[in-house]
Amino acid sequence: PDGERSNGEPANSNGPDRFEDERSTPRPLEALAERLRSRAERGEATADSGTQRGEPAALALFDRTSAAEQAADEFETNRGEGSPSGVAWPPNDPAPTGDIQLTAGEAGSSGITPAVAMSGDRDEVRVALEQLISELERELARPPASEAAAERTQNEVLLRLLYLMNDQQARSLQAIPDLPAPHQEFWTQVFWGLTNYFDEATIPEPSARASEAVSQLRAAAASLQSEARLELRNAVFCKRVDSFGNFARYERDEFSPPEDVIAYVEVRNFASQLTGDGRYRSRLKATLEIHRVGEGGGLVVREPYPGQDDLCSSPRQDFFYPFEVSLPPELTIGPHVLKILIEDELSHRVATTSLPFLVR
Repeated sequence: PDGERSNGEPANSNGPDRFEDERSTPRPLEALAERLRSRAERGEATADSGTQRGEPAALALFDRTSAAEQAADEFETNRGEGSPSGVAWPPNDPAPTGDIQLTAGEAGSSGITPAVAMSGDRDEVRVALEQLISELERELARPPASEAAAERTQNEVLLRLLYLMNDQQARSLQAIPDLPAPHQEFWTQVFWGLTNYFDEATIPEPSARASEAVSQLRAAAASLQSEARLELRNAVFCKRVDSFGNFARYERDEFSPPEDVIAYVEVRNFASQLTGDGRYRSRLKATLEIHRVGEGGGLVVREPYPGQDDLCSSPRQDFFYPFEVSLPPELTIGPHVLKILIEDELSHRVATTSLPFLVR
């Protein structure tokens, strides 16, 4: 039962197919580079200062990045083929050294001027970043289309990443418009954490930068907690519960009614409301059901646990239930299941999990 998914939903796939889907899906930066490439081929110019010299640099920067990503994809696909030890592929080719740089022939085939090396003149990289920023700002200045909300949010996030790369930290912390407040807070905290992580000038001590980044990233996760799926974790039968995550399990989940047992479960992603006295309120209620499994099975007993306010000086992260369950004498010998249903009364979300046991 440990880590069982709530609501009966299957776990998300993290296998190779997911990466194939990601590779086949156009990314915002690719679409942006394609627009710049089309304009360069048509010889278009804009009123923006530096556009004509910036677009080739921006495209070259993107092409070098794409070439590196493609090489990495090919390496992961072919690594270890024909070799049980999984040695690097290709085994006979020396690893490239130095800077990745487009040759004149490669650049000429797409109408792009040769690129400077990444470790070369930083002004060229700065021009490329500014051009990408300018193009994205123009794109986002257009009236939003409701059917492209997800793509627009991706572009807003990409724009703030470019701000960070271009040493425009304050602009990266601007709230993303047209998002629900929890999502705006999430992205602001994420970029604040990234800013602090790299801010050696203001926060010279590495451990202090790490602490600041951790603080912001925790706040980012907390801002989405009330929107995430309610989850039940680590459901187990116990002889004793001392505290959150600290319990003594039975060697075997086999019981002889009438017998008292403890059903332990942790709850995550429940809502917290700030009260007038500065504390955080959460409220959960529960229902326990015992079902007989197999022929003639069905509900044997149901017991509700009314909701109660839980108040804490900070948003609680360690909520757990130690249910004291009295197994009724009418349970017959054989397999049974204890079903635990938790409802968050503030967000009205529900999660369930099950604990199988044997009556002997």
